[in-house]
Amino acid sequence: TDAYQIVYNANYLRFALHSMSQFYGTDTLLALQKQGLSMAVVHMNGLRCLISGVMGDHLTVFSTLVEQSDRAMTWYHSCEPSGGGKPVSDSLFTVAFYNADGVQVPIPDVITSKAAPTGKVLTAGMLRKKSNCAGPRSKEFVSPQHTWLDQADPSGRLHPAIVLNMFERGRTDCFDGAIGLKALQDAGVKVVVFRIEDVNYYPHKAAALVGKPVEVRARVGADGKMMF
Repeated sequence: TDAYQIVYNANYLRFALHSMSQFYGTDTLLALQKQGLSMAVVHMNGLRCLISGVMGDHLTVFSTLVEQSDRAMTWYHSCEPSGGGKPVSDSLFTVAFYNADGVQVPIPDVITSKAAPTGKVLTAGMLRKKSNCAGPRSKEFVSPQHTWLDQADPSGRLHPAIVLNMFERGRTDCFDGAIGLKALQDAGVKVVVFRIEDVNYYPHKAAALVGKPVEVRARVGADGKMMF
């Protein structure tokens, strides 16, 4: 969680991936590894933080396969209180499969042989929506960061949730870092990410970032009560 004890948005991606891993099972994923194959997030269509999940919440993830081609699968995930209630977060993202050389391959038989859950009502339009973004004339903030070996997934690529965490830190630097956020907190203002849209992830490039210094470049714009 962050300083407000609100769940980091990147953790909702982790929860969704855990749900998929639980559905396919460890044996299936290990079988993929033995074939030199791996599953990777390639596009996050959208993630909404509908109600702020906080430290101590017990949540359940419901996962649904909504689209599938011969090379990619798009899943919808709804993260809900285990005791019932409105969803805390939902997301729509696409996964694909790669060999050891970083080349995308058709969905392996070990995946297609297990019928994925389908049929959940989906408001895909909201999760595919693209809002305003900061223009090229907006001030650019550069956040120098470093990646570490323990931030890689089992295939050796920088984990996509770590990428979202780095974006979060880059955004924090736009607010003068921890000092700026603390000043807002003292003033009774909470800065909360409630939406992520149209994020591309490039698995064939992600392995080269592990253990290296990187830069996160961020531009900030504003529209009424929202910043983007």
